[in-house]
Amino acid sequence: MAFKVSVIIPVYNAERYVEEAVRSALAQEETGEVILIEDASPDNALAVCERLAESDERVRLYRHPDGQHLGAGPSRNLGIEKATCDYIAFLDADDFYAPDCFKKAKELLSAHPEADGVYGSQGVHFDSPEAKERYQHIARFQPSHTRQEVVHPKDVFNEIGAKVRIHVNTLVLRKQAFAKAGVFNQYRLSQDTHFFYRLALTCTLLSGSIDQPVAIRRVHLENRVHELDTQKMEDCFR
Repeated sequence: MAFKVSVIIPVYNAERYVEEAVRSALAQEETGEVILIEDASPDNALAVCERLAESDERVRLYRHPDGQHLGAGPSRNLGIEKATCDYIAFLDADDFYAPDCFKKAKELLSAHPEADGVYGSQGVHFDSPEAKERYQHIARFQPSHTRQEVVHPKDVFNEIGAKVRIHVNTLVLRKQAFAKAGVFNQYRLSQDTHFFYRLALTCTLLSGSIDQPVAIRRVHLENRVHELDTQKMEDCFR
């Protein structure tokens, strides 16, 4: 059976970036479909998403009922509901995948049917000199990619934040993982972290590509993190 991944991309206020995110997903041979959940963006993101869906039959576009803005968690949940492939991955609309990002996950999940998912490292790209300057202090935290170590699946839960740094962009999960861990909650912030802990507690997660990033986080002046304590930005790269 072919290894095919549904890539779920929540889209909010990402007119400038979502096309690159979609193109990076479509470039992976394992991508079976890209599911865009347009979350009532105030910019022109919906029109961009509509154009992308018209240009490639693998791109599918959905919105919440009555065009509501519900946030990243409910948007990812809608994507999970609509996904048709056996494996699910996520990508933030202003980030992008590295080449061959699913290769290691495919190898591991094919060789380990008992595993529920794979996580890897995430790199960083500064979108402008101003964005890089604003976060210059994180350079000492190895900004080339998040620090990871190979950890036994039984130890992942206890090592989150230390040896393990899970980011939603680096996950590849079997659908069965959501039956075990549940889906994302309604929180506007940190709903992904809450999901990671439930995932690590209930599922078997394998260390994937930890020496080379599988996804790239874009740091730009409109990032939500600019509204948060900068310590959280430092934590992303430890």
